[in-house]
Amino acid sequence: IAQNLPILTCLLAMSPMMGWSAIQASPREATLFDGSRVLEVQIDMAPSDWDALRKEHHDILAALGSTRFEKPEPNPYKTYKAEVTIDGTRVKSVGLRKRGFIGSSSFQRPSLGLRFDEFEPGRDFGGAKRLSLNNNLQDPSQLHQVLAYSIFAKAGVPAPRCSLARVTVNGKSLGIYSHVETVRAPLLQRHFGSAEGNLYEGQLSDFRPDWVKTFEKKNNEAADRLDLDAVVRALQADDADLLKRLDPLVDVEAYLRFWALEALLGLWDSYSNNGNNFF
Repeated sequence: IAQNLPILTCLLAMSPMMGWSAIQASPREATLFDGSRVLEVQIDMAPSDWDALRKEHHDILAALGSTRFEKPEPNPYKTYKAEVTIDGTRVKSVGLRKRGFIGSSSFQRPSLGLRFDEFEPGRDFGGAKRLSLNNNLQDPSQLHQVLAYSIFAKAGVPAPRCSLARVTVNGKSLGIYSHVETVRAPLLQRHFGSAEGNLYEGQLSDFRPDWVKTFEKKNNEAADRLDLDAVVRALQADDADLLKRLDPLVDVEAYLRFWALEALLGLWDSYSNNGNNFF
């Protein structure tokens, strides 16, 4: 959600793109999301670190219980050092951490995040500072994310680029993952022409007075959250005045397009359904 743009313009589905990969993306970075091939990702790290990483998990009571509004659960995931080989190119001292909330968590085949700038600030790989590898735990086909993001993009809804990757850790194949573009400044710049606004992640979050507290700030941490509060207040209006109150804050047409795509694709883990996994 960007504060210098209509607020709901940049709601992004995180559950299940390849279609916008050519939009102002550098050639080096675009090759990472080439949908015609499978990216080869080999990870090597201390076995003890891998064992610790894969066993990390959220505290369900803290994450979903009644106290989460006032006392959010601390992030249970730590960053470890690894060596990573991508399509034959080896990179040392890469930050590696587990990803995902509860439904996608796995001890044997966890979702993973690679951070090339974790130990060497400013470093990237092929133009990307981070890679996100999703385990598709609830999708035996491994194709829902890549196909759904493609449809979002073709419909003109802002979406991350997405391709497939084969992941190996310490010589053991973990199989096929979705390789999804991280929602960070380059994506916002490409889709909205600016990355200066506020970006939030929603995990079981909504624009209700209490639930709005659960939005996690992903940038501009020192800034206030008045943009979210303004939407909450506007939504308290009577039906007759609702759109008039929302108009200065929300790109309603863009939101309806986003909502329609989520409904057509049957995305149950989404903003419009269970209020989870969105930006």
